[in-house]
Amino acid sequence: MNFSTIKGHRKPIALLKNALKKKTVPHSFIFQGPSGIGKKMTAQVFAKAINCLDDNNGEICGKCENCISIKNRYTFFPDIRIYRNLNERLWIDRVEILNSIYSGQNIDDSVLEEYAEALKALEECGIILPNPLCGLPHSLLDCIDLNKEILFTKDTSDGSLYIDSQCVEKLSENLKSKSPLAVELFRKLVMLNNYVYNGRLPIGRRGVRGIIQDIYLKPTEGRKKVFIIDNAHNITEEAADALLKTLEEPPNDSILILITSNPRGLLQTIKSRCETIRFSYLEKGDFISLLNEKIPKNEIKWNEVYPFSDGSPGKALGIALFDIERIKKLAFDSLFGDTKDENLLLSRFVEEGIFDERTGNGVEKIDFFLTCFRKILRDIIFFKKGIEDDSALPDEIVEKLRNFSESKLKKLEDIFFKSCQLSDKLDRNFNTQLMVEEFLLQLSAY
Repeated sequence: MNFSTIKGHRKPIALLKNALKKKTVPHSFIFQGPSGIGKKMTAQVFAKAINCLDDNNGEICGKCENCISIKNRYTFFPDIRIYRNLNERLWIDRVEILNSIYSGQNIDDSVLEEYAEALKALEECGIILPNPLCGLPHSLLDCIDLNKEILFTKDTSDGSLYIDSQCVEKLSENLKSKSPLAVELFRKLVMLNNYVYNGRLPIGRRGVRGIIQDIYLKPTEGRKKVFIIDNAHNITEEAADALLKTLEEPPNDSILILITSNPRGLLQTIKSRCETIRFSYLEKGDFISLLNEKIPKNEIKWNEVYPFSDGSPGKALGIALFDIERIKKLAFDSLFGDTKDENLLLSRFVEEGIFDERTGNGVEKIDFFLTCFRKILRDIIFFKKGIEDDSALPDEIVEKLRNFSESKLKKLEDIFFKSCQLSDKLDRNFNTQLMVEEFLLQLSAY
């Protein structure tokens, strides 16, 4: 695990390496940019570089005691702590996690088959839930859905979640007879979820208060303690206020990295006290290279997925499950279909599996629809304004657009911005069902 393993992000990496080289690493950072592009991985590599014992001009030596201890993202190091939102996807790199278990052993097909059996054992024991993105053939990535009801205990003092050691031992005992590798894999999953929060990072001792208590302690093995908060825009206001004091008087031996895809969700007073590193979407070449590397021998045409993914490999992996043509047809029908009734539009959303009317769930699918929807609106607006582009609209849509009035075009632009607002509200955990129904009402009035 080093900077060379990260696809794209050349400018952010250059800034981080330069700070290491000059020994001018700030005490706090904000890594901001779209979701699913590698911000957290970059933070983990940076944390390793900070703790590398060899002054190697910002590079990771890979040979010192600390570099060997921090072999990859799945090895435990006491001075690196990552807080993750349980509601976010947990992606596992098969080869990387197996390398952390079988140190020095070649990860061949027989080991990968054993790993597949271990995943089945974890599912049979109810530790992980069925997920269409887990266990795919020819993929080196798995999306793990942990069974929160079985694994996590709620702290009655502050409502935070944690994995009880007795629960770990009991489940490990159940796994032993099924697969020895499943036990090791389970313990890795526990390690990755030592510090979690459910939706919002609270102020309690397993949240920001715990960070504040530990951030002033001396490192155990490393040069610096590194605290990484993923999706930092989910910090509660009370917790953010408590964290502010630490940012005003930062300790010398600790680094805090806040990762966010929604910087507007962070207090301005926090942003002003952190060094902001801006990440952008991956360029097409890096995007395709990464996904072909992680999912070899697949039939997915990543170049066709790219325009709908916002250059995010994480989003692309979810999109690969959807029928893009059907989603595009729904987007066209929403604009040019025979019916403009809000309830009928909602019924189509439910039929296509984009929206669960009972629970209001499906934010990722809604977000994908909105991405397709905006891409089509953009193509229509470009076409009507005479802007040359490489996109191709269906002939029947082109025919309808020939007599399109300026006032209708203006309405399309308004809908485009309303869809952007809906995506923003979904990112900020607004009521999903209410927001979607309001958007469909606006769309039906078009």
